[in-house]
Amino acid sequence: YGTSPALGSTRSEPQAGSCAVGSAGTCHQVTLTGLTPGTRYYYRLSTNGVVVQATTYFQTLRAAGDTGTQFFTVIGDWGQ
Repeated sequence: YGTSPALGSTRSEPQAGSCAVGSAGTCHQVTLTGLTPGTRYYYRLSTNGVVVQATTYFQTLRAAGDTGTQFFTVIGDWGQ
C-alpha cells in the first residue's frame, strides 16, 4: 500500500478461513495504522505471492476538525 500506485509499503496478516457474512470465499482483513486523514491510499492484495486483487485505492476520512463539506461516505463490496 502507499500514496501512489507504486505502493511502497507492505503489511502481512494470516489468512482467515471464511467471512462472518456468508460461507463462500476467503476473508482478508488487514489493519493499517498511522494513515494520514483525507488521503488517497493505493493497495494490492496478494495471497501466497499471487495477486488476487489488482491495485485499487481507498480514501481515509478527513480529520475531525476539518470544516469542509462532506455529504456522505460509501463503502462497498465488489463481490469478487
